[in-house]
Amino acid sequence: MKKIILLSVLFCLTQACSSSTSFTSIPENATIQIANTQISGVTPLDTKIGNTTFGRYMLKVEKEGSNTMYGVLPLRVSSGNIVIAALFFAPALFYNVKTVFESYEFNLEKETIRFKNANKEEWKEYIIPEGEKNEAKHFFENYLKKNGL
Repeated sequence: MKKIILLSVLFCLTQACSSSTSFTSIPENATIQIANTQISGVTPLDTKIGNTTFGRYMLKVEKEGSNTMYGVLPLRVSSGNIVIAALFFAPALFYNVKTVFESYEFNLEKETIRFKNANKEEWKEYIIPEGEKNEAKHFFENYLKKNGL
């Protein structure tokens, strides 16, 4: 019984982890804000973002003299979390399985997000759909009004 409890606690601890990521932008030195996190800074930026089950991370990237870009951060499924859940605690099989990629690049002019996991991996480019742009813009505008910022 103690082993089951220990494994359950270990599982919960590993599932609550965050993942490291880095953000760059074109042009450089853009300000980035990611909703539902404490992340706000200037690119290039190295940080950690919590894994999520159902959540999405809306973002705003801006630089004076450039377009302000709104969108949703592309995430990947963490196969490691799924394997751990399947082996040790099946009811939590889909808990915190979405995580960030290792690298992101925001192009404010093209309004695209490039992302990849490893340095040797090819960049994948994501063109932000109008619906996501509008949803994120609406979120940030209402969030700022609501919080008096």
